[in-house]
Amino acid sequence: HRLDRDTSGVLLCAKTYLGYHGALLRFAAGQVTKEYVGLCHGHFVPQQRELTAPLKVEGRPGAWRSIVAEVGGRRACTEVQAVGLLEDTEQGDSLTLVEVRLHTGRLHQIRVHMAHAGHPLLGDEDYGQDGRPWCPRIFLHAHALTIDTGTGPFKVSSSLPQDLRGALSRLSGVDSKGRELLAKWL
Repeated sequence: HRLDRDTSGVLLCAKTYLGYHGALLRFAAGQVTKEYVGLCHGHFVPQQRELTAPLKVEGRPGAWRSIVAEVGGRRACTEVQAVGLLEDTEQGDSLTLVEVRLHTGRLHQIRVHMAHAGHPLLGDEDYGQDGRPWCPRIFLHAHALTIDTGTGPFKVSSSLPQDLRGALSRLSGVDSKGRELLAKWL
């Protein structure tokens, strides 16, 4: 389990070999849930709930990236759980705040799926979108991780960090869901 360099949020670490191997088994069995919040360009169509383009890793050590590959790609599933339409009235940008859940864990999965859907994450220069001066990095945050420890689910969550809250504070909701999600994350 890992987070991309500019992604913030929760990360699972084992303190013992037994815990490490137990976590590996839980990941392999699909007993770990990872949830993220991101800000993407444009207005994402709320009806598109699953992004399932197969992904393939290419590149070289230190410069790996994923691409959508119908042939030779591995199954990948990103579930879009909530969509809030936002706007930056100062610059006239249309943006969407999304909450997503990963069902697979491919390299840069959310970033590639959102870009492939035509809505790259804000600040993601590798997958198609420049940043904004008011958003210091890729707007992607791992806000929750749940693992079945064998005695029941164990959930860890993390609020949005100050730099991303600051970026959200300049935006306004276009619809009721946008205003609701904006209030939730500020």
